[in-house]
Amino acid sequence: MDESLTNAERKTLNAAYDILNGKLNEGEYWTFGWRWYRGHAKPSTDVSMFTAVLEKHISWLEGETFADKIANGMAMNAAERAAAPSPEEAKRLRIQRLRDQLEREEAA
Repeated sequence: MDESLTNAERKTLNAAYDILNGKLNEGEYWTFGWRWYRGHAKPSTDVSMFTAVLEKHISWLEGETFADKIANGMAMNAAERAAAPSPEEAKRLRIQRLRDQLEREEAA
């Protein structure tokens, strides 16, 4: 297996980076990984994210292709933003999440 990148592959990867960076909005967190586990027939990939408004962790995005997964995550962020609570409600929700976390920590 050739471990180096061709110039065309480098340009493609850098273009993909530029596209993804250009789509990133403040507060979004994305990660992706690829691996080939020993004993498995082929490599696997995953894309995960935290939504920008409610900071909901999505550990697996649906889609047949990498682009499908990214598009689905972007759609989730857009839908969340469209339904986003007012700043006051967002503050109330954040305080409630922190209280819930504190209760879990105290119970442990």
